[in-house]
Amino acid sequence: MRRSIGLLTGLAWTLASAMILLAGGCLPGYQQPDTSTLFPPSVPPPPSAEGGQGVETPRRVASLRLTEQGRGELERGDVRKAMERFEKAIGLDPRNPTAYYFFAEARTRQGDYRQSLVLLDRAEQLLAGQNDWLMKVYLLEGEDYEGMGNKPEAVKRYQKVLAINPENPEALQKIK
Repeated sequence: MRRSIGLLTGLAWTLASAMILLAGGCLPGYQQPDTSTLFPPSVPPPPSAEGGQGVETPRRVASLRLTEQGRGELERGDVRKAMERFEKAIGLDPRNPTAYYFFAEARTRQGDYRQSLVLLDRAEQLLAGQNDWLMKVYLLEGEDYEGMGNKPEAVKRYQKVLAINPENPEALQKIK
């Protein structure tokens, strides 16, 4: 019994060591995945939990990959599958703002406006200073408030967009 526990412990340590070496790029032939296509060029990757910009941990890379896959599912109309991917992405990296944003978009498509607003609130916190993304957040918040029948709150969100970009056509159209 002790011998089998010892073997299992040794195997676990060997696997964990191999994963660390792979993730750290210490093994020959291993290349870090390219995550540059997951974000528009003007938007840096979200800050890491340690506060630095663009720190690529294995969990971050996996979260970004899941977010991109979920986005594809959302574009194809498979909202349920997209939401599963966004949930997993947030579970791996709770500081991934785009996962919150796209999860909120999926909730909006389902008519779950209140849950969308909760997700957008978190996305907004994580996207501070990234105006292109914040405009998207405010526009979606406006859609959510309109969906709930609260046009005055929706107009407030569209005004936030116009405060960033006074010529934003979508906000100008919706504020009428």
